[in-house]
Amino acid sequence: YEFEEGHIYGLYGRNGSGKTMILRAISGLIHATEGYCEINGEIVHKDMDFAKDTGIIIETLSLGPDLSARKNLEVLAK
Repeated sequence: YEFEEGHIYGLYGRNGSGKTMILRAISGLIHATEGYCEINGEIVHKDMDFAKDTGIIIETLSLGPDLSARKNLEVLAK
């Protein structure tokens, strides 16, 4: 896949089709067993561990309703 800057993309597919795995590979959370992820000319896990200026939430987002927005972000960052 090739994603262009300035666009919003969504992944659609059946359970088990690999949506979560491709997001984990792009973000650097896992090493791809085949192929590679290239971001702005750099290969994830070769040239960088994690793409800078990237934020990702995979699966279900759980926010603490009793926490401030800042504290929720701090918890997610950990």
